Order: sequence, then C-alpha cells, then structure tokens
Amino acid sequence: QEATRCFSCGNCFGCQQCWMYCNAGSFLRLSQASPGNYFTLNMDACEGCGKCIEVCPSGFLSVRR
Repeated sequence: QEATRCFSCGNCFGCQQCWMYCNAGSFLRLSQASPGNYFTLNMDACEGCGKCIEVCPSGFLSVRR
C-alpha cells in the first residue's frame, strides 16, 4: 500500500511529457527553471487537444473553463 502513494501528485517535476507530446509546440522550456516551474504554456499556440493533460503523470495540468 505504501508503494502506491503519490508523492508528486499535483506538482510539476519537469518530466517533459507535456513538452514532448504537444503537437502545437505550445510548451516552452524556461531557461531559468526552478522546482515546479520548468515550462511556460503559450495559450495562443495551444490547440486545446488535451494530450498534455492526458500524458501528465502527476496531474499537474488541467483545463479551467
């Protein structure tokens, strides 16, 4: 049971999944990254496909309507 606990749920740990799977190139790596702050999202380029949300292992990304 202890092994199933999520220590990074809801936090970005820079795995790069969102950046790798974004077909629109909406995610840009920050040159001055810090814990929990590795990328910026260009909403003007975002196609709204939701692939980044699907592949995010920690559940950091979500859609606000």
